[in-house]
Amino acid sequence: MTGKLIAAAILACAPVTGLAQEAVEYDMTAYLWVPTTDTDVATRWGTASTEVSGKDALEALDFGLMLNGSARSGKWNLMGDIIYLDLSADTETPFGALFSKLTTVTKLSSASLYALYSVYEAPVGRFELGGGLRAMSVDLDLTLVSGLLGQRKLGVTDSWVDPVLAAKFTRNFNETWYGTVFLDYGGFGGGSTSEESWQAVATIGYRMNENWTILGSYRHLQLDRSTNGHDYQLRLSGPVLGVNYRF
Repeated sequence: MTGKLIAAAILACAPVTGLAQEAVEYDMTAYLWVPTTDTDVATRWGTASTEVSGKDALEALDFGLMLNGSARSGKWNLMGDIIYLDLSADTETPFGALFSKLTTVTKLSSASLYALYSVYEAPVGRFELGGGLRAMSVDLDLTLVSGLLGQRKLGVTDSWVDPVLAAKFTRNFNETWYGTVFLDYGGFGGGSTSEESWQAVATIGYRMNENWTILGSYRHLQLDRSTNGHDYQLRLSGPVLGVNYRF
């Protein structure tokens, strides 16, 4: 499932044709996100909680892939975003002496596609509203290492698609500096969707020239989910550094 999500997201980020009769502007961003990652999984002994701080995230990161792209034509903006994170960490057990430590391996794939429409546009900026879909795949492997009780292994493997509502605000400070705020919210707890999933991204951009832009952001992504009798929650928050190329 992860491979299919990555392939779908790459297609979403790639330039598209026929968006409209007007000229289409494309851009692509490669970025590094170093999030603090909080994981809560309900078990028979209570909630197993793991936190990987932003300070330790690079050490815990086994592999990461992060891309974002858009195709803009007139008032319409088609955006795609993909994330793949593979994190592993050891923490103290939340269950006292029952187990000696908790080892968690978290693999997260996210492929999002949005269609936004500019409801306000001026030289100083624009405000866009729209919606889309976020396909996600989560693999959580928890190992409770032997203490008073013997070693236990728990696993959650889950894939689903959430409909999302989205909004984006862009403000030009001058010819070189600008800022954006992007929000989305989805899940809504219906069918196979999440109970709740949302993210917020605040970005400052510096235009080096007409093609290249340096980006700095802070991003938070959160989801609440229940599958096969397992309730779990993921929270990822941290800084983002990226480079954008406009075609």
